[in-house]
Amino acid sequence: MLSRDLYDALCSAYEDLNASLFGDTLPSQIVLTYQPKAKAYGFFEKSCWGVDGSAFGVEHQITLNPYAMRNRTRLDHLATLAHEMVHLWQKCYGEHDPAKAYH
Repeated sequence: MLSRDLYDALCSAYEDLNASLFGDTLPSQIVLTYQPKAKAYGFFEKSCWGVDGSAFGVEHQITLNPYAMRNRTRLDHLATLAHEMVHLWQKCYGEHDPAKAYH
C-alpha cells in the first residue's frame, strides 16, 4: 500500500467516525498521522500546531502508532482512532481541558 493510500484511508475513517459518532462536530482541519510511541496505540496532542487562524488552519493532531497496530485488527485500529477522537471532542466541547499525561 502506498503511503498516500494509507493516509487517505485514515482520513476517510476519521470522516466516517466523525459523522457517525460525533454528528460531524469535530474539526475537519486536523493533522492525522502515524508515528511510533512506546506503550501507546495512539495519542492526541492538543494545540500542537499553533492557534486558530494559523497558516494551515490546523491546531490539533491525532497520531496512531504503526508498530503497536501491526498485530491488531481493522476494528482495533478504528477503536483506537475513535478513542483519540473522544479526547479531541473533550478538548473542543468538554468541561475539562485534557491535561498532559491524562487518562
